[in-house]
Amino acid sequence: MNLDQAKQLVSQLGPALGGDTSTYQMDDSGEAHLVYEDRLGVMIKHHRTVLIVACTIANNISDEEPGLFAALMGYQYLGERTVGAVLSWNADTDSLMLSRMVFGEPSASDLIRELNLLLSTAEVVREEIQPLLSGAFDLDSESATAARPPEFGLNQSNRM
Repeated sequence: MNLDQAKQLVSQLGPALGGDTSTYQMDDSGEAHLVYEDRLGVMIKHHRTVLIVACTIANNISDEEPGLFAALMGYQYLGERTVGAVLSWNADTDSLMLSRMVFGEPSASDLIRELNLLLSTAEVVREEIQPLLSGAFDLDSESATAARPPEFGLNQSNRM
């Protein structure tokens, strides 16, 4: 998907969602910022040949808490709890982002499906990571233990 195709696809979201095209526009840098379902601020970004749909799930996240980042990495291990979405930290805004890549040449309905998945996943992730964001990321704590990835027997004698 090239930038012109991405712009056209984003402009199709308005009519597909019962709105107008002026609300859903991608700029020349390949970014569109919109409020989805009147509930979630979403960024749609064209990157090379894919679209990335992303939203902020937490603000004021400092990089001075390495235990928090370790716990968040454990939380998102293999995308099991994030339904394949990725957590990332935006250093410019000190915010925690949740994003999904949309491959191929999606239709407006495909993109809406991805946005709905992002919306539902973001709501769950926000709720589940609240203890971590509130400081419960001591690696010996119960909540951090719950966020750790499973061992899958790699520490036993059946290692490959």
